[in-house]
Amino acid sequence: IQGGVRDGRKQLPPIAHEPTTKTGLSHVDGAISMARAAPGSAQAQFFIPIGELTSLDANPKAAGDNLGFAVFGRVVE
Repeated sequence: IQGGVRDGRKQLPPIAHEPTTKTGLSHVDGAISMARAAPGSAQAQFFIPIGELTSLDANPKAAGDNLGFAVFGRVVE
């Protein structure tokens, strides 16, 4: 599920990236995560995975952009 503020890039400054390796959170069913182009570029868009999607977690052993997406919450009901 995707959501956010329309044209949020014009309204909100980017936030610092907090990888899942730092927070201990993961892209499990119902997690709330920030959409981004590059680390530190998330502004106003978020997504909620339906089902486990741990491939979006940070993976320091992977090549390239391996910081994943920043999970910041979870839908419980």
